[in-house]
Amino acid sequence: KLMAAGDLAGAEGRYRQLLDKGTDNPLHKALALDGLGRAVFEQGRQAEAIEAIEEAVSLLRERQGVQDPATCGALQNLGRLYLAAGQVEKSIAVSREEVPFALQRIVRSFRENPGQIILAAHPKAPVEALVFLVDRVRETGGEKLLVATEAPGASP
Repeated sequence: KLMAAGDLAGAEGRYRQLLDKGTDNPLHKALALDGLGRAVFEQGRQAEAIEAIEEAVSLLRERQGVQDPATCGALQNLGRLYLAAGQVEKSIAVSREEVPFALQRIVRSFRENPGQIILAAHPKAPVEALVFLVDRVRETGGEKLLVATEAPGASP
């Protein structure tokens, strides 16, 4: 709630309280670390954010496995942080691990509620990463796929 309201410092403080209090549950610790990482990233502290989310991913992989939605979410966050920090190769590696499971969930939901899958990519995204995503969507059963490299309505 605090992050959604824009209170990043408040969210950071709350996540730190949860971590300082300690927990015997690795899942709770991992989710608090992921939240902390997102909060400090939004405050411009990339290195600290990456460290927190790397630890969260490690705990989640061990506890929940890569296919778990919480692990996939943390991997998505880590991939975004790596990309924002200019660590493109690390971002691609993390995405390659997480993407197949996320796409399976997305395509499954579209089978129940048909529509289009729209892949919006950063203009500087590596072409090989886009090809990888397009191939995975099609392999998973995504028949309709739109790929955009700019926001709709943006001028070239």
